[in-house]
Amino acid sequence: MTAEALMTHFTRVADDSPIPVLLYNVPQFTALNLQPELVAQLAQHPNIQGIKDSTGDIAQLTEIIRMVPREFAVLVGSDTVFYPALCVGATGGVLATPNVIPDLLVELFNLFLEGKHLEALNLQRRINPLASLVLKEYGVGGIKLAMDMMGFQGGGVRSPLTIPQGARGRFSAELAKLRPEPQSQRQEAPLFKEPRDE
Repeated sequence: MTAEALMTHFTRVADDSPIPVLLYNVPQFTALNLQPELVAQLAQHPNIQGIKDSTGDIAQLTEIIRMVPREFAVLVGSDTVFYPALCVGATGGVLATPNVIPDLLVELFNLFLEGKHLEALNLQRRINPLASLVLKEYGVGGIKLAMDMMGFQGGGVRSPLTIPQGARGRFSAELAKLRPEPQSQRQEAPLFKEPRDE
């Protein structure tokens, strides 16, 4: 697959789409990596407004951010590098673990906005074992199981996927590390905070 063929394909999609287009780079599923140079070219199209990059490659993400216009949204799709991605200029993330622990990912984002980098880094490190379980070992079924365990409605999966019921113990252990006190005792906080002017 050449860069020219991809350029033609995405341009046609963007030309014909009645709504803005978001590129999605997920080579672990497509066996195809959208290179920064191609993303930068596609970013010039008025109907291509951003990219979700799930490579987990911070060097590549940094290069994409350097090459695209400032208004082009660069979102990270790898939960384990959410904080580093924000540090190199990512706009935000489209992640899996917020389905399970939404408040902690919002807290991480707010800590970054407030310039509390050590706290944000430590929270990223605490989140990563659960994120790795969800993303690398159990996938969609694992997300749904963990959501159910947290009191959300994860629901079922479509065949051939399954809910990994045997993973309950591992999820329980990681969730307990992140949630040492009962949920009812945690104080509700606003989801997003504006960064303070220094």
